[in-house]
Amino acid sequence: MINNYKFPLIVLATVLFISSSVSGFTIRRKNNNANKLFYKEEYKNALDLYDELDIKLEKEGEFINTTVKYNRANTVLKLNNFEEAIDYYNKARSTAKDKTRISHIYYNMGNTLYRAGKLEEAINYYIKTLDIDPNDKDAKFNIELIKKKLEKHKKEEKEKKENDKEKKEKDKGKKDKKEEERDKKQQKEEKKEEREKPQKEKKKQGISKEDALRILKALEQREKELRKNEKAKMKGRVGLSKDW
Repeated sequence: MINNYKFPLIVLATVLFISSSVSGFTIRRKNNNANKLFYKEEYKNALDLYDELDIKLEKEGEFINTTVKYNRANTVLKLNNFEEAIDYYNKARSTAKDKTRISHIYYNMGNTLYRAGKLEEAINYYIKTLDIDPNDKDAKFNIELIKKKLEKHKKEEKEKKENDKEKKEKDKGKKDKKEEERDKKQQKEEKKEEREKPQKEKKKQGISKEDALRILKALEQREKELRKNEKAKMKGRVGLSKDW
């Protein structure tokens, strides 16, 4: 798990008196109240107070502006508004001059990008953190963690491609086998049809002339024999009388 972001900075009372348009006490109180809400995980209420401060302090000193924008970015990050968080971290970075503060901004930008799924971009911001503070253990830990995740992802992608290729080849083999069986069946049916073709043609054409004459001749011969037998029977009956 990625090491958590640096928490909101508490505005120091000695700095708040820089304000010219708003009393230092009001700024400190609102910022501290917003921070308390943040720690109580009442992020939407905290965001409302940070927004008020952000509008009022637009032209105030670097420290105050950077702090409010930084705290606001942390809050919208908690609400999973990643793009808005990055936008406000960039705004905080544009006014920040303190190196520690800048390293915290870069660190939190890394966390935001990590949570947004932009792992390689996240690493770049952790590296920027280490450029300022080489001893930041959290940034080092997060870089190693992301590298392992990227390696695991690459390995899984490679395995997936190999599995897909193997499945594709296996499916192709099954398809080829089915096609081969279908071709054999078709060839068998074609051969059978070829053998039966003469008989079908013969049946289709009907009785030939020769067969018809042969059948007719056989019928005539049969009829002659029947007549001859009938005459013989009639001769045997001549001269006989009935018995009374």
